[in-house]
Amino acid sequence: MKNFFRKKVLPKNNKGMRIEREICNISNKGNEIRKRETVGFLSSKGQYLIISEILLFALGILITANVVVSFQTIHASLSKGALKDQFGSVADVVITAVVKAATTNSSIAVTFPAKISEKIYVISLKDESIIVYDLDAPDINVTKKLFNITQSNCITEGIFCASGDVVSTVGRAEIYIDGRTIKIRRA
Repeated sequence: MKNFFRKKVLPKNNKGMRIEREICNISNKGNEIRKRETVGFLSSKGQYLIISEILLFALGILITANVVVSFQTIHASLSKGALKDQFGSVADVVITAVVKAATTNSSIAVTFPAKISEKIYVISLKDESIIVYDLDAPDINVTKKLFNITQSNCITEGIFCASGDVVSTVGRAEIYIDGRTIKIRRA
């Protein structure tokens, strides 16, 4: 008597894919005796569980990345605003010194921080205004006007021209009058 085994995968039932084994016994007389027995079930529930865990992990990474990017964006915008505000304070100090130099016709020494928010900046007197800007990113700047003190052409009596640049790393500048021009230079 010989035994043959064949496996068959049958359609899904409520438990998943059913696997049956068919046993064929062939006797010496040539009669075939067939017997079927259910071996087990194939279920795809384990695969769905793994895929859902992977997707949940990926979703967690995306949420974390979104939070980090959001905080970096907020930090950058707040830092830029604070930097401009501090540049404005430096410009106010220089304006005060320019007014004092123009009214007393003397030289004034001004001290200021070498760096603001770890940024090196430039103080520039040009025509009718004072410009304080970041050395690495000139688009971050503060411009303040010098009303009734300076002009671009210096033709009116008692009105000055303004010129000069100072990099903040010196920490000190001198504002002085040279003829009809108010200048700023390193002290």
